[in-house]
Amino acid sequence: IFLSGTVIVLTAGNLVSLIAGRIVQGIGAASIDPLCLALISDLFPLQEWGKAMSIWNSGAPFSSMLGFVLGGFLVDYLGWQAIFGPVVLVGIVALLAVLWQVPAPTGLAPPGFLRNFDWNGTLLLAGAITMLVFFVSSQSITGRPNLTDWRLALAGMILFAAFYGWERRQRVPLVALRIFSYPNFSRAGLGAALRMFTLSGFVFFAPLYLTDIHGLNASVIGFLILLHAGGLFLTMRLGGALAHRWGDERLARFGPLVQAATLLFLAQLPATAPLGLVIVGIVVNGLGGGSYLVSLTRFGLGHTPPAESGIAAGVFSMLRFTGVIFGPVIAGVMLQFGLDQPWPALVAYQLVLRMIAGVAFLGALINWRLRE
Repeated sequence: IFLSGTVIVLTAGNLVSLIAGRIVQGIGAASIDPLCLALISDLFPLQEWGKAMSIWNSGAPFSSMLGFVLGGFLVDYLGWQAIFGPVVLVGIVALLAVLWQVPAPTGLAPPGFLRNFDWNGTLLLAGAITMLVFFVSSQSITGRPNLTDWRLALAGMILFAAFYGWERRQRVPLVALRIFSYPNFSRAGLGAALRMFTLSGFVFFAPLYLTDIHGLNASVIGFLILLHAGGLFLTMRLGGALAHRWGDERLARFGPLVQAATLLFLAQLPATAPLGLVIVGIVVNGLGGGSYLVSLTRFGLGHTPPAESGIAAGVFSMLRFTGVIFGPVIAGVMLQFGLDQPWPALVAYQLVLRMIAGVAFLGALINWRLRE
């Protein structure tokens, strides 16, 4: 599905086709995480989860290390459309790797799965999230200032309430609400959402910050984002070993505090700050962001019955990617608000950095109550 969406984007001749392709890409990409988590929980015993998840989690930042640099080069010299060509090639390689290396499932979906799938719940949840995203960025949707069109917020809350009521009555719901009663699941899921809010908000925001405040071009920015991804890769790869040595509780608390501290550090830098200081903040932020994902995942899924590992992994991934949805949106809205004020541009960017730091600190507070 993701590969099909990439082909649509690569051949898009207008904005509608481009958006449609990106939607298809998103549908495909959204399915990868829960499937991988379910496979790990099924194929590996609990004591080996840390090692398995460390290897799996390190894949995304490792590919980002290459992707950001290659993407910056392609944008500078060939145009933005060129960045989707390598994605098609990588998608083909990934598809072949899955066909040849991933064990076949032990069972098939029951007859009538698609007919009995909770399509109504899916539409209600998608509608609720969409309305809340529209509320945050209402100026581009309804023309009212961002965060002021309460009709959208009310519609989102009504749809969420309808979704909750619908799910409680379903025999096979989209989101099995009983999963939230498992030890640590809700807190770990919320902590994972705040972590992804912090990461995605910063990764969206960093290229704008580096361009407008420090005057860097796309190639240099790609290299700096590579360094951030390198920090993520290093601590994600070592996440299992770090958790074994220091404990999941400590990592879950320490990681977001490192993220918050580095964001506040960057917010204090003047526009004339040496590039080396900016690099230090970016790299250490990546190290903090990657250090505790394994711990949060073990907290969230460690007490899940094997028969429900796939369902729990899907819900946990959904919670994580809620942060991916709202991080860039809220960061963008807040940045636009700051730029619309009679302030220097640096002040607007500092405002966003402090906001993201606050979210990271909130994540540390949530994670503080997790218990092994």
